[in-house]
Amino acid sequence: NRKLLKYAERATVRHFVLLSAICVQMPRLAFQREKLKFEALLAESSVPATIIRATAFFRSLVGQVERVRAGKPFLLFSSGNTTACKPISDRDLARFMVSKLASPPSSTAVLPIGGPGPALTPQDQGRLLCETLGQPFRTTSLPPEMFDWIRWLISPLALVSQRIRDRVEFLRIAKFYATESMLCWDADAERYDAEATPEFGDDTLQAFYAGLASGEIALPRAGGAQFVLRARSASSRQQHHRRDIRFTYFHGMDGCCVPSLCRAVGGGHGEQRFVGACDFDILKAHPFLREWVLALVETLLCAEEQSGFKRDCFRRKRAQIVCFSFSEQGWP
Repeated sequence: NRKLLKYAERATVRHFVLLSAICVQMPRLAFQREKLKFEALLAESSVPATIIRATAFFRSLVGQVERVRAGKPFLLFSSGNTTACKPISDRDLARFMVSKLASPPSSTAVLPIGGPGPALTPQDQGRLLCETLGQPFRTTSLPPEMFDWIRWLISPLALVSQRIRDRVEFLRIAKFYATESMLCWDADAERYDAEATPEFGDDTLQAFYAGLASGEIALPRAGGAQFVLRARSASSRQQHHRRDIRFTYFHGMDGCCVPSLCRAVGGGHGEQRFVGACDFDILKAHPFLREWVLALVETLLCAEEQSGFKRDCFRRKRAQIVCFSFSEQGWP
């Protein structure tokens, strides 16, 4: 993100739209503090910017689908009514982001956004899921303090093991999401406010669960899908101008877990990149962004000399590029 911002400043970009997260309102975790650091850099930059703080995604609420389908009880932390969110689909979030692109603010704007209401508690989500899958609504309650107990137990090992340190941070993240709502925070009233959380879109969690139950929607899974972004010159003889970048697309993971499309720059032929879902949802939904894709690829391939694909060379060949294909999805 920082490299992309520097590029945007050099190129006098008219609008920088950042997908952040609503959870940064209560920064208790390392990734939240990192997000806020970049938000601060963006606010100080000369580039007009919009920061979109999204609530929970539909795909982050599918962890118990197979469990409920197998007839097991839905797991809740505490009563299941202490937290809530207005989940939003990838498609609606992509539409919202694109709707803001053509209207740069005079100063950095921060826009929280959720899906269509009302706000849903874990109890509500469990009822919807059980009803959709044709299972009785049965629950098992777990104390959210269990994450603290495990963390305290393994913390001494974190002094000598990076893997254990990662687990400790994961337990902090789990405790946070088990006890905090993904809604706008009212600092005066010191509570989360569902009414103050903006809504956007038409996709509902109930319809999403129905699509999962019918098989119309594939169950998002973390990690795995490989595909290639291919840029090729118009002349078949100029094969040395053909460039493939292999991506790994992580299904069902929050953007904070994976570097964005634009973060990785430089690298050799065929280097693997890692991207989050929303980058490609936007491109799939809006083919007119082809020129923007070209600019992103220019950043990826040309920002560092070791890419072996000089910036001026790319600009000369840019007009000849006739093919951008995502082989896994088959997008034009």
